[in-house]
Parts: sequence; C-alpha cells; structure tokens
Amino acid sequence: MPLGAAERETLFGTPVVSYQIQLYLLKRPGFRASGKELRTVFSDLSMAAFATAVISLESKGIIAEEDGDVVIFPEKASIRGIILDRCWKAMRMEGRFTVDRIAELTGYSHVQVREAIRRMTGQHAVRIVFKAPRKPVVYQIAKDTVIRPVPKKARCTDSKVSRAWELAHRLAVFSFADIALVCGVSKSYAKELIRMFRQSGYLIDRGLGPDGHTRLYSLDESAPEEPPVVTNRTRIRRL
Repeated sequence: MPLGAAERETLFGTPVVSYQIQLYLLKRPGFRASGKELRTVFSDLSMAAFATAVISLESKGIIAEEDGDVVIFPEKASIRGIILDRCWKAMRMEGRFTVDRIAELTGYSHVQVREAIRRMTGQHAVRIVFKAPRKPVVYQIAKDTVIRPVPKKARCTDSKVSRAWELAHRLAVFSFADIALVCGVSKSYAKELIRMFRQSGYLIDRGLGPDGHTRLYSLDESAPEEPPVVTNRTRIRRL
C-alpha cells in the first residue's frame, strides 16, 4: 500500500529514505521484498530519488537483488541508532557477555559489536570484568537502563567535511580525486580530508586503483553517520 512522506516518517521514525528502506526490509519475512512491492511502498518518490537510495545501499553491500527480490543483509544494516539499540538489548539480557556472544545474538559483525561496546564503555554503561592474553574479553553491564545511554560525541560543523564524509558513505570505494570533483574542493584539500579520515580510524586503504598510482579507500562498516572531529592528538589506527 502506497504511503506518503509524512506517513512513512511516522511509521519508521525517521525521514531518511535509505533508513526507511532498510527498516521495511528488516521487518519482511526472510528480510526480502519484491522490487515491485518496494517501489509501491515508496511510490510517492520520483524514480530518480528512489533509484539513488537503492543504488547507494547496493554499493555499500547492505542490499542486493536476488531472483527479482530486494534482500537486505541484517548484519550490514546501517541505520543510526538501531545497531546500538539491539546490541544494548542483548547486553542487558546477558548481563555478562563477550563480543562473540553479542554478535551471535544480534547477527551483527564483530566490528559493529565492538564499536557498540566501545560506545557503551565510554558512557560508563559497560565495564570490563575479565581480560587476559589470548582469552575473550568479558564485559558486564554497569548501568542497567531500559533505554540505552546515548553516546555523546562532538559534531563537525565544517560543511565541506560533512559533504566528503557523506560521499564516502555512499561510495563503495573512492579516491581523493572523487572527493575533489564531487565536493567542489581543491585536490590538496581533498588529500587533507583523506588524511583526517585516516586519523579517525574509520578509513580502510584498498591499495592502488586501475591507473596504478591513485590510492583507493573505503569506510569501515562501523563508521558513524556523523563525520569525525579529528585533532592533532587523535591516535592513528594502523589499517
């Protein structure tokens, strides 16, 4: 049944179309729906707007077409807050847990679960109770609340950084040249943005591109929707 923009926002709790598509598919049997069904639900959107959202999700490996159906891979779903909510629910259910156990319960990747635990630890909602060489780290709920604690994070107010970060989320792989061209910045500034994103720890070096000299990158699946705020004190993670 076709829905209007306001109805969809009320139903899914977000105005972001790519999030709505993911949430719709996550609620369908087998995490799949026919292409016709999905288009009907979002029929108020122009074909261009709908296709852009679908292509963006496909490029990130979140959804794929199989036998005429659109299928979502739950472990790759990227919806602001939903991963943290589900991980928090699993953490509260277990009381004491490991990364493996939460990944098993939620179906999310170990990278996504570690990021969720890191954020909850930063909020003093989770603490480490056992840590030893070559043994899984054991965590425990330190602050039990039904509603998960909301991680506090600095927001980036630089529009150029925000545009570049959004582009990085949309593309499966990209180079500094892509950022320069799409975001309308100089190549030197685009290289500086790449350096900044590397410092955040979320950028993965994919090696040289087809031309043999331009380096390609992609974002780690745990990368947040908001761009990172990087300072000179930020520790560089080896990728």
